[in-house]
Amino acid sequence: MKKIRTLVLTLVIFLLLIAALFFVKSRKQEPASTSEPTSTAAATIKVIDLKVDDIKEITVADATQSLTYILEGGVWHLQGHEEVPINEENLNYKCERILQVEASRTVDQSNLQDFGLEKPVQTVTYTLKDGNTLELLIGTRTQDTTNAYIKLNTQDSPIYLVSSLIINSFVSNINDLRDTKLEDYDTAQVTGLTVKGRDIDEMQISLATEQNSLMTNYVLTTPSLNQVAVDGSVFKESVQNLPVLEAQDFIADGVTDLSPYGLDDPQLHLIINVTETDNTTKESSTRTLDYIWGNELDDGKIAFMKTGDKSVYAMDSSFLSPLLESLDPFKLSYKWIALIGIDTVKAVDLHLPGGDYHFTLDQDNAAYTLNDKAIEESKFKDLYTALIDIKADTLVTDTSIPANDQPAIYFTYTFKDGSTKSVNFYSYTNHSLLSTLNDTMTVSCSLKQFTHLEQLITEALSTLK
Repeated sequence: MKKIRTLVLTLVIFLLLIAALFFVKSRKQEPASTSEPTSTAAATIKVIDLKVDDIKEITVADATQSLTYILEGGVWHLQGHEEVPINEENLNYKCERILQVEASRTVDQSNLQDFGLEKPVQTVTYTLKDGNTLELLIGTRTQDTTNAYIKLNTQDSPIYLVSSLIINSFVSNINDLRDTKLEDYDTAQVTGLTVKGRDIDEMQISLATEQNSLMTNYVLTTPSLNQVAVDGSVFKESVQNLPVLEAQDFIADGVTDLSPYGLDDPQLHLIINVTETDNTTKESSTRTLDYIWGNELDDGKIAFMKTGDKSVYAMDSSFLSPLLESLDPFKLSYKWIALIGIDTVKAVDLHLPGGDYHFTLDQDNAAYTLNDKAIEESKFKDLYTALIDIKADTLVTDTSIPANDQPAIYFTYTFKDGSTKSVNFYSYTNHSLLSTLNDTMTVSCSLKQFTHLEQLITEALSTLK
């Protein structure tokens, strides 16, 4: 009986060991991920195997259009589309890519129509330098769009399955090769700007010449303003609103009638001068960017084109309002009512609320007076700086200065050549006066500026003998 128990126990232990061994083996054979069954990748099949030295040209055609890529001097070109801006890097990449076409496997051939090869989606013709040609037919894509069916246009060619990544390089629509960025520029290098348009008075901002430059690098000219001093910091902020010259959509090529797009009478015409310095030669050169914008489209974009070209594009129109708002002549102008250099003046007469004051200056002899009393040069120049620092606060569009109105405050400058200039300020509100900026714009000036000026004058007088 004892022997039987021992035998049974040994048998049970043996069976447990067998079960444990089977379990360990099954765990080792289990794949790392069991979400999808694994398969061994098949060796790739070369369908097209060409070198750059073999090829003369490639034509890719679909049912409605075709493109011919010509290789000249190691560089690819599009035949008959020289006027279209092409992304050269993209073009060269795609052409090099389609010289090598590899398939993952062949497909059992039954009916070409089942694979879109009876009437191919695209036909690719490789013309070799030796005069021979190869023709590749591209059919439909698989249901998951990751692959497509192709075959050589020969009787005995099988049907191949290839990656859609390869098929995407066969481009028959020129719009897929366009360079969307028409011209690149750095707004920090903008040195001039002309703005005009359908409802915009022409405005030109340019670098100031030495003779008209007074504390500014730029001047502004409009039909009513002549070389007005521009606040350089405001101008630099404004050019940040200039658009990136990049197309979001292509509209049409070969356009001769601009009216359907509103480009015959553009809403906006920008001429941008960009001055760039060559890093090697350190020489500067200026190039001009000239573009027009027409009608706004239903999708929030606006039609535009390079002036003189025949291609029309679309871009986001949201830049328009901020740009035009920032290019307001009043915002761009220096706000000084009369920025008159001290070197040209020999006397100034002031009429202020508290009285009249008389300045004389003889810089050659460093002689300065205030109400006929000698004043130190530094103190006089402080007063003169406060005088010419009177600024406009706001543009006034609903009120004009009456022709016969008497000024409440005025300054009269007498110049070294004997000529005079009067700067007048007229009553407006309890806290401001009216004047003109750049001889054309009616503006308001806060009264506290004049109060401050008169306070400085009376303080200076109190120290004089």
